[in-house]
Amino acid sequence: MAPNRQTSSATPSAMPRLPLRALARRTLALAFVATVLPGCPFIVDWPEPTPIAPPPNTVAPGNNQQLDAGVGLPDIDNSWDATGNVQQRTGNFPAVVAAFVIGNNTGQVRMIRVRPLRSTVKVNCSAVAATPRVAFRNLHFAPAKTWILESGRAMPLVNDPTRDCTVLLVDGSGLERRLLFWTNSAWPHQTLPSVTAQLGSGVGAQRQLAVIAVEGQAEWSTHTVSHAQPTEVDPVAPPGCALPSGEDDLSWTDLPLGTHTLVDLVSAPDGCAALDLLTDAGLERVFVCLPPGFLPFEAGEELFLAGLSTGHNIDPIHGVEMVGDKAHVRIGRGADAVYFGKGDLKITSADGCPGQHDACGTYARALKLDVTLPGKPTQALHPGDNVTLPNGSHFAVLRASDRLIWDTACAADVGSARHVETAWSKP
Repeated sequence: MAPNRQTSSATPSAMPRLPLRALARRTLALAFVATVLPGCPFIVDWPEPTPIAPPPNTVAPGNNQQLDAGVGLPDIDNSWDATGNVQQRTGNFPAVVAAFVIGNNTGQVRMIRVRPLRSTVKVNCSAVAATPRVAFRNLHFAPAKTWILESGRAMPLVNDPTRDCTVLLVDGSGLERRLLFWTNSAWPHQTLPSVTAQLGSGVGAQRQLAVIAVEGQAEWSTHTVSHAQPTEVDPVAPPGCALPSGEDDLSWTDLPLGTHTLVDLVSAPDGCAALDLLTDAGLERVFVCLPPGFLPFEAGEELFLAGLSTGHNIDPIHGVEMVGDKAHVRIGRGADAVYFGKGDLKITSADGCPGQHDACGTYARALKLDVTLPGKPTQALHPGDNVTLPNGSHFAVLRASDRLIWDTACAADVGSARHVETAWSKP
């Protein structure tokens, strides 16, 4: 091992537990489990995302409703008849502090629904600012909060304090769904009237997302931060640009670090394997999914296992190193590739590749690994590439993408927006 590689002395419980979606979906979870490894304990249920159920209405008649993160409209003294229509309006209408207001200019009471992003969704705001309706999906958003907005009133929309941008889905009674996107630095909070007549034609008008009546129908006025609702279908990816499926991911259970005896190793044709290790605590079975042929160990040899925290360029990864009597294996995922020996590595954008979505709603662009070995021309490696290096070792790229939007509740947590998965094996 090169002296500048870092290994972790953490116990197995301290090592990051990586998602086992691939283990559950590959052939080891089917015929292989049933015939060779009966009763495997590592299969887990990782359901695909499903459309969000219709959100509940949270309406309190008589008062304008407040968003969780918003500055609410002050209470208004209203008198209501038996049908819920306003008969009398009294009281003051103080200003609000917000980035924008939605103003009701239709002459009728309107229901407005607002859906923020889920708290678990991460966003590279600058990377998606040009085409937000292409980047976002409906599943990125939390259930709606509902406002009852009287005609002539304006409700606040505040900046998202957890991100550099604010992203909302809005619709309402008789209104089409719109995607709102703005960067917080471009639209900082300011004091705005909560009455549409006081917004005027200057700065206040620029901060109003107006609902207007056109031939008796309610419509949104145009604004630079207002976009059509998200598209739900990606264009066909050019060759080499498609994101790998979860079935192509590396996967492994928690491995007992230290030196142990490999009692038995049973491999499936797709590269998934069960390893029986004799540890100080007794016999322990662990599971690893790698490209076929990347576990060149044999029963009876001593196997040293160590955690990896950095990769080839000393960028962070979560990984494992396995050293046997003769063979040597490194696997990892994170912002870097595993160390593969002498040579340079540059991770760059794959030319001509647009963003793509996967089953978790992750929106990412494909990357490529430019590998330059001593005395050799640079070779561009893409996900799915498996090459033999001059020293006889093998290096495989299973995933390489730059994540622009991802949900940590579903997508693998690799500690960075860049998601690279690689394996190196020397027989």
